[in-house]
Amino acid sequence: MAYRDDRLVAVTTLVVARIEQVRVRIAMLRSATDPEHRRAHLANALTILTREVIEDWATDHPEERIGGMGAVIESEYLRSWTKKAVWPTTKLNLIGHMPDGRQLRLYWFPDFTFD
Repeated sequence: MAYRDDRLVAVTTLVVARIEQVRVRIAMLRSATDPEHRRAHLANALTILTREVIEDWATDHPEERIGGMGAVIESEYLRSWTKKAVWPTTKLNLIGHMPDGRQLRLYWFPDFTFD
């Protein structure tokens, strides 16, 4: 979570789910940012921090077999970035599209190996 003074202005959450496109359990990211703070790059900063936390956690819990962190891109604001195959700061790679056209992006944990 990100606060400005005492006000919550951005948050990220993760839900682990098996993503059939890659046949692996992935920590799926959701984020929300207060409209007044969307140009402050809070979601980007929180995404990086969240990625680092879940990657460390997955390394410490190999029995969970979490292969990476993913996101379905829903934000209108991010549409200008969707043409890049890899987002350089978050390291999210385009791996496909949802049936409705939204992008599916994924960051593989470097130490993850397939069964």
